[in-house]
Amino acid sequence: PMYLFLWNLSLVDVISTSVTFPKMLISLISNGSDISFVGCLLQLYCVLSMLATEFNLLTVMGYDRYIAICNPLRYTVIMSKSTCTKLAVSSWISGLLETILHTVLLSGLSFCKSHHINHFFCDLTGLLKLSCTNANNIETATYILATLMAIGTFLIILTSYI
Repeated sequence: PMYLFLWNLSLVDVISTSVTFPKMLISLISNGSDISFVGCLLQLYCVLSMLATEFNLLTVMGYDRYIAICNPLRYTVIMSKSTCTKLAVSSWISGLLETILHTVLLSGLSFCKSHHINHFFCDLTGLLKLSCTNANNIETATYILATLMAIGTFLIILTSYI
């Protein structure tokens, strides 16, 4: 079961790298580092969803090890192949769904000059700085959502120690 989670974790890392690396190579070769607003939102969604999926997978892996250490005789019954598959799939689905609200909030931004951003990697702070609308509410909401996601996974892991 642990190898299933490690395989999923490595897949998350491969996807995260392949989201940003090709654009960076194109920018280095062509000396142009523009990215469209839609491309930026898509890149940001992919990076954030892979980050959320990674948090969820690490949480599931923590519980997998907890069961292996605290219940070694019942481990194969508790963590069957179908249970591990369900946990991995739920980590992916929740990771992909958790970041939709971030992307929807950011899609409401408007830019004064152009819809092309002069970066090869689209990050949240750069996107909020380039916006000509008041983005304080969006910034606060995205930070609250990210904090809730991180604290939620941390608390789930923490309960295994109690």
